[in-house]
Amino acid sequence: MKIIITENQHKTLIEGIKLSDEEKKERLEKSIELSQNYKNPRQFALDHPKYWSFLRTQKLVDIVFPKRKTYKPDGYWNIDTIGQESMKYNSRSEFERGNQWAYETARKLGILDALYPKMTREKYT
Repeated sequence: MKIIITENQHKTLIEGIKLSDEEKKERLEKSIELSQNYKNPRQFALDHPKYWSFLRTQKLVDIVFPKRKTYKPDGYWNIDTIGQESMKYNSRSEFERGNQWAYETARKLGILDALYPKMTREKYT
């Protein structure tokens, strides 16, 4: 089986797509402009796959979506990192809402009582 391709397609396949600094700057500016209409990166990626691919390959997603939620790698949450994270929150429920991964790891390790001691309430008669 033979496939007929143009010279330009051959060049793209062999050399790969290399963008000039000017083209990168233009695509980044256009991506920033388009991203203003989207609440999250996933919706942007569905509507503009070409720009999303560019942002991911150039590692520019954090520039266009600075407030996006990022996840820590496996094994990141240990007793020390959970302790530091838990200091940001005043209660267990606040901790659970704020960082579910750290909360679940703390629950599995059995350290929630150490981080947030249970309050005892006395009944008055």
